[in-house]
Amino acid sequence: MVKFEMEELIIHRRFIILKQVFQILISQFKEIKMTNQEAYIAMIYFLEQFYERTGSDDVGELLGDMILTGNEETMDPALWNDWLQAVKKMELER
Repeated sequence: MVKFEMEELIIHRRFIILKQVFQILISQFKEIKMTNQEAYIAMIYFLEQFYERTGSDDVGELLGDMILTGNEETMDPALWNDWLQAVKKMELER
């Protein structure tokens, strides 16, 4: 029971981190036109810099899940779809 709750907590924390990073990137790159994949890679670069400064295990695990393995495929298969949903949400909020 405790392990399951911890996994939910970790997933929730990763989602919060991802959402915050995405909002920062959108605010910084409003005028820059990028493809979804280019914006995703920019987010990875941002998180890598953050990880180098903080050594955060949560960010390190998230980066591991975010590795691109092929054309629009990530180590965590659900992550790319989550990314596309976040992009659509931000487009609607413009």
